[in-house]
Parts: sequence; C-alpha cells; structure tokens
Amino acid sequence: MSAELLRRAAQQMRELAEGATPGPWQAHQGDDPNATAQVDQSRANHLVCDVERCAEHPGKAGPDAAYIASWHPDIALGIASLFDNLAEELERVRPCEKDCANCSDMRWSWPTAELVAKDYLREEES
Repeated sequence: MSAELLRRAAQQMRELAEGATPGPWQAHQGDDPNATAQVDQSRANHLVCDVERCAEHPGKAGPDAAYIASWHPDIALGIASLFDNLAEELERVRPCEKDCANCSDMRWSWPTAELVAKDYLREEES
C-alpha cells in the first residue's frame, strides 16, 4: 500500500466535503416508509437533498436518507484526516519492516485503509 493512495482519497474527500452544505445533517420522513425522505442541515433546516422512493427497493428512502445524513462533510473531513495521519505513519514505519512493537501496532489498519481508499476512489484491486 502506498501513502500516496491514502492521500489521494483524503484529498478527494476533502474537496467534496468542502464544496457541500455544511453539517451536521439530519434525515426526515413521514409515517409512510415508501414516501420520499429528506436530508437537511440540522442548524438551519436547509434542504440538502430529497431521497426518492425506489420501486425496486421499497421502504429504503428513509434508511438511505439517514445514511446520507450520517456522512455529512464534518465526518468526511475527519476520515480524510485519519487517512493523512495513517499515510504519515506508513511512511515513518514502513521502512522498518521488522516485527517490532512499533511497527506491528499500526500494520493491522493498513490493509483496511487501502481497501477503503480504493473503494472511495473507485479503483480496481491490484
């Protein structure tokens, strides 16, 4: 895994988050689980998006809206910072390649971070 991959994913997250309506966001849906749900900015009731119901997946507008609301820009910026921090740690520890405590403490997260970064960037497995 490369630190560069993590930094590219962090940069894309940051760019998209900084261009979006500020968070936090919240989801709303009436009593009908098949109705349109909405995501709005919690502090100002500014509409972020409508989540339409889908004939193929009835009853998913509310859960989809809740998920979208959970990934508001502040969360994406936090994950981007985690990716940057992990990239720095990867560059610091990677050259060691020994089985010492300093190295093995961080190695557990590298494969997971790599998969998340590739998925986020929509890159194929290598």
